[in-house]
Amino acid sequence: MKFDNFDNKSFNRYLGMKLRDYRRRQKLTLVDTAQLIGISYQQLQKYESSISRVSAVLLYKLSLVYMVSVDTIFNNYTKKISRSYNNLVNLEKSPINILVVEDNPDDEKITQRALDSIPNLNVMFVHDCQQAMRLLRQQSDFEEFQTPDLIFLDYYMPKRDGLSMLRDLKSDQRFSCVPIIMLTNNINAEAMIEAYQLGASGYICKSFEFSKFKSDVISSVNYWTKTIIPPSRIKTRFPSN
Repeated sequence: MKFDNFDNKSFNRYLGMKLRDYRRRQKLTLVDTAQLIGISYQQLQKYESSISRVSAVLLYKLSLVYMVSVDTIFNNYTKKISRSYNNLVNLEKSPINILVVEDNPDDEKITQRALDSIPNLNVMFVHDCQQAMRLLRQQSDFEEFQTPDLIFLDYYMPKRDGLSMLRDLKSDQRFSCVPIIMLTNNINAEAMIEAYQLGASGYICKSFEFSKFKSDVISSVNYWTKTIIPPSRIKTRFPSN
């Protein structure tokens, strides 16, 4: 298995902790161990604290002192990396769940066109805030959809405006971390500031120029679901155990 983004700091921390653990199992002090391998105890302490990097020769000497093979020292770290790699692969293969709250049929069509250009999306459209909140809170239709990784929310809707839904979602612990991008036909500075103060993650104008709107939608999806780890998937990628 190839790991292109090997984390040296993480590995050094792991190795330092393992070496300290093995030393304590043998009931050796820093001074005792340092004398056995011919270095100062201060230097050994730096290795255990991951301040200094352990050379292959020194690691071999320590493995003899601690009566453990080098492979055994690395074993748990290899398993840890393998689990992280498999979680990442599964995350990248699973579809991105996007909820769009949009009451205007024409605007829904252009939003769908923009999203169609992005692979591996699972998109659900709802047409008012009440329907969206019912869906989110009951999760009756979420067997395949799951919790959204990203929500596009129309600002102006007749029954209830998007701002009030934004306020409710950000006060609900289940959805407070879900990124919400506000959609509007009219850029208004005061409205934008209010949306950001309530926790909106972005603002897109439904431009008459479709290419600009499409570009903004693609950029938002890529950033909130690919550039960063979607909050809804943190447990998937970094399980507790």
